[in-house]
Amino acid sequence: MPRYRCLSSTPVSDQQREALTSGLTTIEADRFKTQPGDMWVEFIEVAEGQWFTAATPSQATVLSGTVPDGTTQDQRAELMDAIGRMAATALDKDFNDIMVVASDGRRDS
Repeated sequence: MPRYRCLSSTPVSDQQREALTSGLTTIEADRFKTQPGDMWVEFIEVAEGQWFTAATPSQATVLSGTVPDGTTQDQRAELMDAIGRMAATALDKDFNDIMVVASDGRRDS
């Protein structure tokens, strides 16, 4: 089961959570044939004043997930770009404030 964690330095509304989950579901289905409902997304909001970039309060969001065995570097880069652009839209953030991690890892239940 693909798992994603969204770590955000700003509040994430229910509407944004739905948009992000829907976008991740679509991207997963298109690239890895993941079935809707076979994916888990966790949201963690960091308390205001607890996340900084260069000594300035951050607007960053980190999306971390795994890719199946055999995913090429080009496929991984395309996936990360698609997730980053979708997340920037879903969360109404600048693309440069979205960090995506797509590591090798377990994807079973």
